[in-house]
Amino acid sequence: DTLAELRLVPGMTDAIFQVLSKTITIYGESDKINILSASDDVLAALFFTCAKETALFQQPGFAHDLVQEWNRKKSEGTLQISAEGLISHLEQSSVIVDKETCEKSVGTESKTFTIKSTATVGSVTKTLLARLRSAAGLTTLYQFQYL
Repeated sequence: DTLAELRLVPGMTDAIFQVLSKTITIYGESDKINILSASDDVLAALFFTCAKETALFQQPGFAHDLVQEWNRKKSEGTLQISAEGLISHLEQSSVIVDKETCEKSVGTESKTFTIKSTATVGSVTKTLLARLRSAAGLTTLYQFQYL
């Protein structure tokens, strides 16, 4: 689902990750781009893909500002995280949207989950972290560690 999942591969070091991350594209089980986990660069490309008219994207900083506004609204919880919400966000910024193409390109499904649990007993605090992938009826534990 994300490039960061490479870090779950046994033997993956920061140096190897830095080399590979510049040349790898992630394709999930779906043809749609997951807007819950997409990077800013992927969001900018998706916004461009959803536009019928791309003249606004030729303006310096337009796509960057559009992505930053999306992230701000997302963190504030004032954004509908869906194809409809993305279309609305673009239209509010005067982008003429190709709704059919956009709806075919936008997804919100993820197969990878991170579960983090922290508990304190007296003066001792323990945190457990588990990364799982659930797809095609199978759940796979990728990582489990004490922090």
